[in-house]
Amino acid sequence: MTAISLENETTAPDGPRPARGMLHDTWVIARRGLVHMKRQPEALADATIQPIMFVLLFAYVFGGAIAVPGEGNYREFLMGGIFAQTIVFTSFGVAMSLAHDRKNQAVDRFRALPIARGAVLGGHAVANLLKAMLPIVLMSLCGLAIGWRIATAWSTPPSVTSSSWPSPSP
Repeated sequence: MTAISLENETTAPDGPRPARGMLHDTWVIARRGLVHMKRQPEALADATIQPIMFVLLFAYVFGGAIAVPGEGNYREFLMGGIFAQTIVFTSFGVAMSLAHDRKNQAVDRFRALPIARGAVLGGHAVANLLKAMLPIVLMSLCGLAIGWRIATAWSTPPSVTSSSWPSPSP
């Protein structure tokens, strides 16, 4: 009996592949979270329709009923408040996605993989940060369309005012 030898035979690597690093593992988990958003139409609707609806609702329905003291423009207060509201509401996404992965035992499967320990939490946080950028951009465009303007120059960094900085007790 004669053995047949293949010239271009591929062999499996010995042992598991080496870890690629924390950033790579985090990006893999984050990309997984972004794919989940694409496959869940209700999450995409929450990120697109709801912020625009809030801007238009508060600007046109409640805008005439609320008087701003001094020389301020109501839309400046409106946009800052809706930005803060949206960021707070989307911050729950990390906890909810981690709880969902724990319930479906995905976290247990991640522990069996050769990935960095913080990659799961970091990946969910990065995915949530990228998901939060979509409503912020849409609300900014909608705000610009209804008359909201940024009063400072784009090159000016945000500064800390004396009223917001805690002063030492005498």
